[in-house]
Amino acid sequence: MSYQVIGFESGKSYFTAKYKELCYQWINRQSKRGNARSDKQRVHITLSEPVIVSKIGYES
Repeated sequence: MSYQVIGFESGKSYFTAKYKELCYQWINRQSKRGNARSDKQRVHITLSEPVIVSKIGYES
């Protein structure tokens, strides 16, 4: 069993991992913080669409 990061609108698979937490870590690595003093609390996701984490495969 594994997990995928999937584009919400296109259905495109961006990332696949064995554990769900690795998918969330990948999503976090796709973000950046603002450079200006007022932007320090703002986080910008650099992906072009919203994503979801979905379970794929079967447990045996």
